[in-house]
Amino acid sequence: MSLPPTEGLEPDSVLKTVINSLVTEYPDMGITETPIPFILRHKAYGYDSPGDSWLALNPTIAHHLGWTLAEGDLFRWVNDQGQVMIESVWWVDGLIDQSPPHLYNEVGEGWFVVASQVAWEAIRSRFGNLKRMISVERSFYRDKQRIKSNRHLAKAL
Repeated sequence: MSLPPTEGLEPDSVLKTVINSLVTEYPDMGITETPIPFILRHKAYGYDSPGDSWLALNPTIAHHLGWTLAEGDLFRWVNDQGQVMIESVWWVDGLIDQSPPHLYNEVGEGWFVVASQVAWEAIRSRFGNLKRMISVERSFYRDKQRIKSNRHLAKAL
């Protein structure tokens, strides 16, 4: 199957949101809609676990390239020699649920998906030109009301 490049697409067409899915369901999430999303974005409602809003490579892309999930690791894909191709990284800075008296601290968390140079070349040769897309969501409270802003940045590679 030939899949279209992501050139000219907006963040929501490259990211596919999946809702309230278990991590154990991830390897079988074969998302093949057109255009095919490269990254899955998990939205968790009612979860009480760290890192619940994860980002990861669409397993369909990995399967097309002959990669498999690394044994015992979440969201890490390896080639047939066991070389890491793509993995998701979760970062946290500060205490997300900080309570008073520290009301004005800035904290954050997020995910990013990292590809090795070998993986990047395999993806480009199979799927064509791509973009690096960065999406940042920021929220804070002012006068007991949540203020939220989103920013999307894209760069052709």
